[in-house]
Amino acid sequence: MNTNYEPLHKRVKDLQFRYHDALDNPRHPMARVIGKEMRELKADVEMGKMPRTIEHRVKVLEHQIKQAQRNDYGIMSPNDSNSFHHEFEHMSQDIRKMPHY
Repeated sequence: MNTNYEPLHKRVKDLQFRYHDALDNPRHPMARVIGKEMRELKADVEMGKMPRTIEHRVKVLEHQIKQAQRNDYGIMSPNDSNSFHHEFEHMSQDIRKMPHY
């Protein structure tokens, strides 16, 4: 893996673990969709895809988290949802600073 991606990879892995810990209803279809997107994000980072591609996946996740909160699917607490939303925003900003963006 490219050294430029190592900090992002660690961050994504940590985020995956936090997501699984925060889930209140892991069997909900939206929880599964978000979990799949998180795995795809990790795969994109591991493959060293272009930063814009990775940022797009982060934006999709950010939107899905917001949608789940807005529709009150009950997959996680509002505090956890807000925390993930902010984490994805910060991650997007950091990705924009990567080389070859």
